[in-house]
Amino acid sequence: FYLVLSRGTTHKPPPVDADGHAIDEASASADYLVARGVAKQRVLLERWSLDTIGNAAFCRLFHAELSQWRHLLVITSAVHMPRTKAIFEWIFSLPPLRVARPQLSFEAVPEVDLSEAQRASRDAKEKASLAKLRTGPMVSVQNLADLHAFLFQEHAAYSARAAQGSDMSASRQAAENQKLESADEVLKSTY
Repeated sequence: FYLVLSRGTTHKPPPVDADGHAIDEASASADYLVARGVAKQRVLLERWSLDTIGNAAFCRLFHAELSQWRHLLVITSAVHMPRTKAIFEWIFSLPPLRVARPQLSFEAVPEVDLSEAQRASRDAKEKASLAKLRTGPMVSVQNLADLHAFLFQEHAAYSARAAQGSDMSASRQAAENQKLESADEVLKSTY
């Protein structure tokens, strides 16, 4: 099977089709594979995740465990691979393991359309994110119950606080929004 991941990203709005409907990344990837000869029955979609932690969690819980996959090859960009590998290994090792854990393999592909400045900016962001994960969620989330609590009570992409704009004061939220808007333009161009 080919499992194509992701609803999209929280970093920018999704692309839209001719009718103005959002196109999620998983659907676009599935269309790409089918157009190149992969049978539709061999393509599975994971349309729920908004980041790499969600990719790994929903892949494990909705596909790998239920289908009792023995092998899983994760393919992503070279700059994203160290964080992706760490996240998938972490998520797939959390107890309880309801079935045997699949053998995880990883393959990195080069970023062909990034400038050196974009690649360097993306690399710095990936390294900082991985360091933050290793001292935060990867330490505190020790099982699937912890993962559920983290995703749906703390994580910016999945918690109700994220949907409501959090419980910050209006002035603090405006300041946070200003920081995001003035974020590194080079990094923003890589999404």
